[in-house]
Amino acid sequence: MRQGTNPPRHPQKSSKVRTRTLEKFVVEEVELRGTPELDQPRPRRRFLPRFQLPFGTVLGWLGLWLALTLATLAGREAWPFDETRELAIAWEMWSSGHWRVPTLNGEPIGRAPLFSWLILAAWKFSAVDDLMIVRAIAPAFSLGSLVLLVMIARKLWPDSPTVASHVPYLALGAIFVALVSPLLRPEMVGLFFTLLAVWSLLAMWRSRDARAWLLFGPALGLGVLTQGGLVLIAVLPVALLAPLWARGPVRPVWKHWYLDVVKGLLLAMVLVSVWLVPATAMAGPLFLVRVMTDGFALQTLEFFPARWPWWGYLWLLPVAFLPWSVLPLLWLRLLHAGRAEFNAGAAFCLVWSASTVLLLSLLPVKQPSFLLASLMALTLLVTWLSFEPRLDGRGDHHPLAGMTLPLVLAGGLLVIVPKLPRSDYLPALLWDVSPLLGVAVMIIGIALAWMPVHDVRRRILNTAVFVIMLMTIGILAAGSQLGPLQNVDTIARAIAERQAADQPVAHVGPYRGEYHYAGRLTKPLLILDARDADQWYTQHPNGAVVAASDVWQPADAGQIKPPLDVGFRDRATRLWSPVR
Repeated sequence: MRQGTNPPRHPQKSSKVRTRTLEKFVVEEVELRGTPELDQPRPRRRFLPRFQLPFGTVLGWLGLWLALTLATLAGREAWPFDETRELAIAWEMWSSGHWRVPTLNGEPIGRAPLFSWLILAAWKFSAVDDLMIVRAIAPAFSLGSLVLLVMIARKLWPDSPTVASHVPYLALGAIFVALVSPLLRPEMVGLFFTLLAVWSLLAMWRSRDARAWLLFGPALGLGVLTQGGLVLIAVLPVALLAPLWARGPVRPVWKHWYLDVVKGLLLAMVLVSVWLVPATAMAGPLFLVRVMTDGFALQTLEFFPARWPWWGYLWLLPVAFLPWSVLPLLWLRLLHAGRAEFNAGAAFCLVWSASTVLLLSLLPVKQPSFLLASLMALTLLVTWLSFEPRLDGRGDHHPLAGMTLPLVLAGGLLVIVPKLPRSDYLPALLWDVSPLLGVAVMIIGIALAWMPVHDVRRRILNTAVFVIMLMTIGILAAGSQLGPLQNVDTIARAIAERQAADQPVAHVGPYRGEYHYAGRLTKPLLILDARDADQWYTQHPNGAVVAASDVWQPADAGQIKPPLDVGFRDRATRLWSPVR
């Protein structure tokens, strides 16, 4: 043995250690080689989407959105009472300098403030008198919602790019969506953040990226700051019911999934608290109660009743989803849906829509605008049914697969409805429409049966284009015909003049803020009941009373003439003053 080398102390033990190490290496190598998932290279995660959509398809639905937007911006002014109320809330925040607490006629209201902040930001950028930028807020967010729908469809059906490229057509082609999307109201802003939160959930599922909850939380928080608890109802159930729809070869680790959802929810609560805590400190504890109780009631549309029975959404949902809810082609596809694989995308849309509608049915206030998230889920599902390759040819060539039968039935109803008793759940306009309109709709439906269109893509696109063009023409016609009948500027200026002269002004009946922005009022109006108006009128000879002709008029109205008499819709709005 050479000098300078140390022989091993335990040669047998060292040999056993090397043998065990070699055996362990061989076993691990065999296990790794036998695992098919690890033999393949691990795919690179992509959090942000890569768009590869046909340029012509994108240009088509962008053109439809632009036509609807331009018709709204150029064809009409802000309409009472829904849009003027939003302007009144923003104007009071602007004139008072208090941006934390939304008020209407000087009283704090339990309203989420983000939409009003967007209006105030637009006024900071332009001017208070400029409504063009303000009225473009909702259409801009509706465009963002269309882009998010494309992104959601890409997550749900990554192997079906046709679904993603055509889903904006079906979204714009829904009559209620086309009606609400350009309105100066918070629905489109709330829908945008709802869809952003839903997309972040799908990104958390598909890519298993921990960054997703960092987007989920702010999106949820900004949605709550726009529409309150309505966004929570539209997002949280589908997140909690993920085991019902998160299918596929790789499923989430559920403890990590729910932990990420909770972290996103806590982040949203922190974001909301940044506004809610100072606002409550400023307006008092009663403001917090109003936020919790009045949020849904303040979002009602003027042309829809607020109270419905518990089954109201079973009626409202199909009506809001017209014309797709009555298109025979989609029902024929649905009958053959068993031929297609019931994938995770279809399951997600069903869980999303059903859970949202079920929870909304428990609320006392019901509005079709609350269903926008459910309508987007149904839009995604219907787009998949329309462009699923396994369902090609199922009802495409049937002569009644188009809108012929629905239009004939709708025209017949328009002919019959004026002869039926009125219903509180249907718009009164149906009883004022001429039966000749119903006959014209029936003729259009019959003419469509002779058009040689049997391709599903052409049927969908033609229906969407028809709806948008019809809504565009309707907006332009309503703006030119109904605009002068809905002008509140004359009364608003008269109120402003009297308030500037320190004269008290009272309003008889409910006041929705229609005069505050138009008159740039800085003082609240006194709200009176019709029973108390006569006494106040006689006790304030220097004051003025604003009232609709069918709500109140003084006892000597037949002998005197009001200082101001302005037509408003089918009645008159009058300003009465004892001193003439």
